[in-house]
Amino acid sequence: MSESRTGKIFSAETKQILSELRTGKTSPFFNKIHTEEAKQKISEAIGSKVKVFDKEMNKTTIYSSNRKAAETMGCNEATIRYCLKNKKLYKGKYSFEKKDDAASQLSQEMRNKLRKMRGTPIYMYSAKDFTLLYIFESKQQVYNLINMHHVTLSDCLNLGNIYLDTFFFSLDIIEESPETNILDMDQIKSLVLDKRGIYTVKHPAAKSILGEFKDDDKKNIEFDSLNSLAKHLKGDRQVIRKYLTGEKSGYYRGKWKFTYKV
Repeated sequence: MSESRTGKIFSAETKQILSELRTGKTSPFFNKIHTEEAKQKISEAIGSKVKVFDKEMNKTTIYSSNRKAAETMGCNEATIRYCLKNKKLYKGKYSFEKKDDAASQLSQEMRNKLRKMRGTPIYMYSAKDFTLLYIFESKQQVYNLINMHHVTLSDCLNLGNIYLDTFFFSLDIIEESPETNILDMDQIKSLVLDKRGIYTVKHPAAKSILGEFKDDDKKNIEFDSLNSLAKHLKGDRQVIRKYLTGEKSGYYRGKWKFTYKV
């Protein structure tokens, strides 16, 4: 930043323009991705070497970066960073320690910029007891690794929805729950796949619903799901479901009768 801008505050409009310049087609990095070699260099530049101690084998291994350690151990960088920061064991036997190399250190400003390039970590907990199960390096990794839709993830993060009746996602570490059982990449993929199968059985695909209008069948409407019905009538899903299941009798709002289509 030039000295003429030091201490100045950008307007909201200016911030939006700058954001579009940095992320849109005018960005010099538009439609480009880092090579694996570049990612490795970035990772090594961000931090120093990491020392891994295997308590069972009584063996110490020094890796050139968090990324290199993660690749070798079958996890990701976010997991390594979490264990380092919180002094947690990985898989109950691996401890981590930074091995600073003064010659390889960058300025704090550059290190912060490079960290932003990695994305924001997503913490995945068991909804049952809030045991930490996995740390994704970014939202994109969540989408790719467990095939989760971005809208679903946003709802989980912003609304606190429980994914597949099993998982709780957070942008922050839940300090109140010190329990950790961090799984490796293959284990978390397998676990999500199993839970998705159970969830599909418990929550079958949406059924079509016929909405019959009292005394005028020309106004009858077929809805492809309870959600679409509730949205169309601007009604409460729980109340409508009670009419569908017979918990409530008569006509909904004195006008509608609902039945599932077979």
